[in-house]
Formats: sequence, C-alpha cells, structure tokens
Amino acid sequence: MMQYSNRVILSVLLIWLVHLWPSSSVVYGRSEDTVSSETGGQSFTGDGFAIALDAHEEQSTSGAHKRPNVLLIGVETLRVDHVGHLGYARNTTPTLDAIAKEGVAFSKTMATANWTMPAVMSVLTSLYPEVHGTNNYDKKLSESVPTFAEVLRENGYKTVAFVSNPTLDGRHGFSRGFELYDDFSVWLDFIGMGKYVAGNNTVPNPDVHQTLTSEPLTRSALRWLERNYQEPFFMFMFYFDPHYDYIPPPPFDTLFDPDYDGSIDGRGIVEEPRKSNRPPQRDLDHIIALYDGEIRYTDTYISKLLDAFTKFGILDQTLVVIFGDHGDEFYEHGKTAHAHTLYNELIHIPLVLRWPSGIPKGRHIDALVSQVDIMPTIFDYLGIQHQLAIQGRSLKNLIEGRVSGVHEYVFAGDSNGKCAIIGNQKKMLLNHGVGGKEFYDLSNDSREQNNIYQTLDSSPLVAPFERQLKEWSSKNKELTAQFPRDSDSDQIQLDEYRLKQLRALGYVQ
Repeated sequence: MMQYSNRVILSVLLIWLVHLWPSSSVVYGRSEDTVSSETGGQSFTGDGFAIALDAHEEQSTSGAHKRPNVLLIGVETLRVDHVGHLGYARNTTPTLDAIAKEGVAFSKTMATANWTMPAVMSVLTSLYPEVHGTNNYDKKLSESVPTFAEVLRENGYKTVAFVSNPTLDGRHGFSRGFELYDDFSVWLDFIGMGKYVAGNNTVPNPDVHQTLTSEPLTRSALRWLERNYQEPFFMFMFYFDPHYDYIPPPPFDTLFDPDYDGSIDGRGIVEEPRKSNRPPQRDLDHIIALYDGEIRYTDTYISKLLDAFTKFGILDQTLVVIFGDHGDEFYEHGKTAHAHTLYNELIHIPLVLRWPSGIPKGRHIDALVSQVDIMPTIFDYLGIQHQLAIQGRSLKNLIEGRVSGVHEYVFAGDSNGKCAIIGNQKKMLLNHGVGGKEFYDLSNDSREQNNIYQTLDSSPLVAPFERQLKEWSSKNKELTAQFPRDSDSDQIQLDEYRLKQLRALGYVQ
C-alpha cells in the first residue's frame, strides 16, 4: 500500500511539473471552491435537463446579460446515426434531443477530419486542417492563426475550457485565448483517486481507454461556473468517454443489451484481431450496445452541466452549441475505430444549437454544413464583426430560413493525404497511392458500399467534384501563405508520459 501511495504522489508531482514548466501553454486559474451539494451531489439519469427545459420560462433572470454566454460542447466519437433526434431507435441522447427540440438540429454536418486533433482545431479556427496545420501529434498551431477564444476574449468574454482528450493538450495551441485551459484536472483526479473502470486502487497509468472522464470534467466546470457565472463567458467543454474502449459503468453497461451472455466486451476494440476481423454478429451487436452505453453515460453529465446553468438562471441567456468531433467504424468498411478512412461513419456528425432569444425553436435542417461553420455562426449571433481569414460560413441565414443552403460542397481530410469532397447527394474520395478515387451516390448508397467511379469514368457527375478539389486545394495554398510558419516553433517535443497516452489511443505505435 505504501508503494502504491508513493507512486501516486510521484505521478501527481510529475504532471504538475509538466504543466508548470515554462514551455507549457496551460493557463491556470481554476477555483478551488467546492460546488454546493445542490449542483455537485445529484444523481442524474439524463432526463433532468429535458424536464427543466419544459419549464425554462420560469428560470430566474438574475444572471441575464446583454450579450449571451457561449457554451460550446464537443462530444468524442459521436456518430450521427447514434443520436436520438436524428432517427436512432435507442434512447442514447435525451439531453441532446432536448436541445434540438428547443433549438435547431442539423442532420448533414460533416467533420473536417477523421480524428480529434485536426477536427477540433477546425472548430476553433474555422480553417480546414490543410490550412491550420495541426494535423499530427507533434504539430502546434502557428501563432499567426487567430483562434475563436482569442476573438471572444478581445470582445470582453471570460474564456475557459475543460477537456479530457490528451490530443487536445494545450501545448498544441488549443489553449490560445483561454484564460483557463484545463487539460490537467481530469488526469490529476484519476492519478490521485485511483478511479479506473478496472477498479479502485489500481496502479495509475496513462491508458485513457480505462478511465471514465465525464464526472471529473463536469465537476471542474461546475467549480468554475459557481464562481464566474455572473459575467459573460465562453466555456468550451470536450467530453471523451464515447471513445474506445467501450466500457461504460453500471447501469450503462447493460442498458442496451441486458441479455448478452457472451465473453466479448468493449476492451481492445482497436487492436487486432478486432481491428480487421469481424466477430460474430451477436458479439458485434453487444460491442455497439456498449458504445451506445458510453454515449448515454456522457449525455447524463451534459445534463448535469446544463442543470447547473438552469440553477444559476443563465441557461436562456446562453448560446449552447453541441457537436461531435468524428465517428467510429463498426466494420462497415472492414475495420474498427477511426483515423483511417473518410467514409460517413467517421465524418458524419451531429450539430445542435439552442438560444431562445435568437434561434428558432424546433427546426430540423438537412442542408450540407461543416464544422468550420460553427465559429462564424456564433460570431454572427453575437454581433461580432471580424476580418479573419476563415473558411467557414455563418449558418444564421440558413437557421432563420432566409437561404436554403450555404455550401454546395464541403471537405474532409486525414493526416495521410486522403481527401473527401462531399456534395448534397454525391461524394468523391481521393486516396493517394492504393485505392485511387472512389465515387458514391449517397441518395441510393448511403453506406458507401458501391464505388461507381470506374463506371462513370469522365462522367459529368465526377467533373464538378474534381474541379472543386482543384479549386479548394488552390485556395488552401493561398490561405496557408497568410499564416507564416516556423518549423521549430510550430512543433512540440513529446515527453514519455505524453507518448504513452498517444500510444494508448492508437495514434503512435
């Protein structure tokens, strides 16, 4: 026991040293006040927020501001076809569904990348990964690229972020513009408390697959909120738990498949043989049920966070935006996990917005949009004028019914040079090297199982996509030239602890 305690103390000291070291970009300032039992000690089922919304007009207005707060919530590995209000049969997302009911839901939102780091940086810069350049674990955002948080801070907002995915480490540039960028509390909590899915008093390790992060993440945010809710703020939350391994806690581990009596569980899904060898259908169904359980578990903590906004009387004075960063594959194209293809199971994600003062209630929009549109949309609703070189477009006119669409095409890429050009009903994939080009008619083949590129050859259907790819690549080069980069300052050196985290995630071998 003494040896275990010493390891815990040493681990805590090491992490604090990493973040206090001068090269760290982490900003400190979190409140150490405890959250009152009224917000911190409740048990949430995921239905509390939906019930609160039905009576939202009765909220206190004591925290009202001339400008709305902004709450931006990212959910890791959230596929669009596993979300209730977008047609999924299981009750995985009651909180997101309630937001959609009270605001607007987009059913055709595309991620800019198939893994977290580049996709989230696109949200925070309104630039595609090919331009912002933060598309690998050793890359850092150029100092010349303005960020979402920087603009809001310049416009008088307090800026704070709470994240739990190691790829969103502040040193990559994610912390830019945030007065507090908390990418450390979750890991300090687990190292200090020994809270692993495998059980208490296990030896601390950096394998993020084996942890449940939503509780400490939300707790950290509630501490800050209780002290700062009376001033206009921008809060960015990023929930990690739907990421593999799929090991939700009770009762979520049996919620969607209570009768399973097999031997397989959600551990090791990214490893061989599961990465490429499809298990029997009954086992696969159970794996998917565990993934759904993790979504529902995460949804309960989003509910808890929003309930606190209701308690402080600021929910209706807050522009709430919730998005998925990317999806996961369950053998639709022969493998598991993500970061390897650009099929829709990896890049088709949900997006919902709610703000009673400015956003129509209960709208469902099936126009094509992208993650790069989130930032300019929020700026538009806040009335923030800017001259930023960005690639997204405001969705305000689309939301309010003045236009029927803002994009004819959107794009996605990966760190290996693959590219997707997505239209409203068609899609082309460009695979460098093996695979060549693929073309799909999504109206008849939504699962992208029938590549018709060779049969079309020089068809007029393909020509516009190839032209768009050429134009987009040219614009990317022009825009990239506006953001000078330094080969040394735009890279980060990874310590062994960080490398172990990335290996656990499958991003580093």
